[in-house]
Amino acid sequence: MSFLNHVKKLVILFGTAIALSMAYLPYLSAQGNSEQYLALIAQYTYGTLQAVNQLPAYLNSWLNPDTSKFTQQIQGTFAALGNLIIGNINFQNNNQLQLTADLFGFTVAQFKNPTQAKTILQTLPNINDLSYSTMVGQPPLPKAPNVAQSPYNYIKNAGGLLLVHTMPGLNWQGPVAAQQKYANYYNTVMSVESFNAYALSALLAEAQNGGAFTTTQQSLITQASGSTWISQIATEGLGTVLRQLLMFESQNYVLMSQLIQTQKQMLTAQTMTNSLLILGNQSSEILLVSKAQGVNPSQ
Repeated sequence: MSFLNHVKKLVILFGTAIALSMAYLPYLSAQGNSEQYLALIAQYTYGTLQAVNQLPAYLNSWLNPDTSKFTQQIQGTFAALGNLIIGNINFQNNNQLQLTADLFGFTVAQFKNPTQAKTILQTLPNINDLSYSTMVGQPPLPKAPNVAQSPYNYIKNAGGLLLVHTMPGLNWQGPVAAQQKYANYYNTVMSVESFNAYALSALLAEAQNGGAFTTTQQSLITQASGSTWISQIATEGLGTVLRQLLMFESQNYVLMSQLIQTQKQMLTAQTMTNSLLILGNQSSEILLVSKAQGVNPSQ
């Protein structure tokens, strides 16, 4: 009924416009162009009435459920795509123990056997701190006694924080150029390792929250690609569907902002990699300069 009321209001509005146009006829006649303006008014009025007559059809096409074969086809395709994404994630998670076993030269059976698991710990006590699966809540030995399970330790290992670099000394007696060279090396390496720790800390936050972010993402993927959701789009009222789509669009904005942040970090990591490559090329650079100067590189 509300849509019919809107149609009635549109008809009244168009009728008012026609009446106003008719009211201006004496003025138009005085201007000597009454016949031309009357023809235009009649033309616009006829076009307006045709559009009004088509409004019920337009409204029905928006309100009635979508029964097109193409909608049904993409409904199945989107559902299949979402299931594949979730399936790939589950497959990846389910194979972490096998990957860890292959990495360290053990077998999956050894990890699952409590007695053999103790042997693994005797051989490599900090194996959980070396396995990325610990970051996603799947440490290789989650139930073994006295097993360190710290995502923070993995961050320190992966970020290079445990690599010891001698701090430049203020009382060193070597040549000034050699001291400055080592100081530059130290500054570059420590700066890069600091960023490594910052970038990996995002994984640490996710691990300490129990993987809530990843779980929520998977839930949204399942909902957005599920046959029930796509069926609702095709059958529910337009207003409800638009609100739900706007909610998903807001979520897309949040995820896009996160993606941009990740891309910035990737660019930063790439520039730091370039810095390390330049640093590692210093020996070759010394040789090139020595040959160009015609002196002994040891000088």
